[in-house]
Amino acid sequence: MNTPCLKRYKELKSTNTFVLENFDGLKTGDVVIADVQTSGRGRFDRVWEGSSPENIYMTFVIKPENITDFPFVNLTQYLSVVLNRILNRDFEIKSNIKWPNDILCDGKKLSGILAEGKATGGTFKGVALGVGINVNCDLSFFDELPQASSISVVLGKRIDKEEFLRNIVNEFFRDFEEFSKRGFALIADEYKKMCKFNKTVKISASANDGVYKFDSLNSDGTLSVTDEKGKKITIVNGDILC
Repeated sequence: MNTPCLKRYKELKSTNTFVLENFDGLKTGDVVIADVQTSGRGRFDRVWEGSSPENIYMTFVIKPENITDFPFVNLTQYLSVVLNRILNRDFEIKSNIKWPNDILCDGKKLSGILAEGKATGGTFKGVALGVGINVNCDLSFFDELPQASSISVVLGKRIDKEEFLRNIVNEFFRDFEEFSKRGFALIADEYKKMCKFNKTVKISASANDGVYKFDSLNSDGTLSVTDEKGKKITIVNGDILC
């Protein structure tokens, strides 16, 4: 893999949008970072509310040579483990992962991840793997976002954003080659410990919206649930609301 290369910009509509629009000129190892995003978004076309230079907005360029066997489906889970590991280990923050990839602390969102594929002429080329992290925002920033928080609010102090950003990049690429070979199996044990599930889960933004009994997290990162009629269903993507 190429040595990580950080590409910095004062302002972008979205780091993912920039990567997708300039995909041919980028390579795996490139990381696009913006001080401010004017049109950030999350999964299912949701708007990433607010844009502060105190936060991190970044996108990893993923263009593996072996497209066919690369574990694209688990990329966001891999990044969520990387982020949560740093928060748990280096900052002693008791954060967790809400399946499949949101980072929460005390039920409030610290980070969101969005992977978007790139295809040219019907040929799949790779993925823009974006992440937004609330870093040094104070409480007033969340007056209209009661479901969100920031690292500085949790810790009660500011942190060095640049150092945190470098730690993310280093941690992401440290095991990236191994992840590209083993996929979810590499992070399965750690991911399971980081994820929390209620006995009953409400799934939205999925082909199987509804309320289910949670059974298990599968070996490929999907969920096994049971509906009210006792039918077992595998949930591949979506959101857990409770």
